[in-house]
Amino acid sequence: MKILAFSDSHGSDFAFERALRLHGASCELALHAGDGAHSFMLASEKYPAVAFRAVRGNCDTTFSPFTDAQLPTEEVITIDGKKILLTHGNTLAVKLTKSMLVGRARAVGADIVVFGHTHEPYESYIPPEADGQKPIRLFNPGAAKDGRYGIIEILPNGILTSCASV
Repeated sequence: MKILAFSDSHGSDFAFERALRLHGASCELALHAGDGAHSFMLASEKYPAVAFRAVRGNCDTTFSPFTDAQLPTEEVITIDGKKILLTHGNTLAVKLTKSMLVGRARAVGADIVVFGHTHEPYESYIPPEADGQKPIRLFNPGAAKDGRYGIIEILPNGILTSCASV
């Protein structure tokens, strides 16, 4: 399963339009971690074979035509037996620490966390801290407004994440 990940497009559609043109035929899911989610969701009409999911970021609350009922602040998506926590990250203080993000991921049983808010690409592998816990991958694709996006591949033997730019 190939997933495209975006965040922080802030009204600039270029990165996700270009990435979807490049990868849309091989991608089954596209995620947006907020701050520009409204234009991302509108782009979904052009790619009917790709499932689109988005959460609200701190700027979507102010500038988006979507209401709170239409875009959640976080979502847990199960794909190919893996749980993805999709969140903007502002409510989890991701600019200061990743500990709240990891705690939330453990609370919902996430294998992967896709987040934004910092505008900086970030990838990290968090090993289990105790028996019975699973490892977590933290993944921020960077700001789409700067041409950045991410690719997540869920494979039979693991999870690959990579940051890209257009």
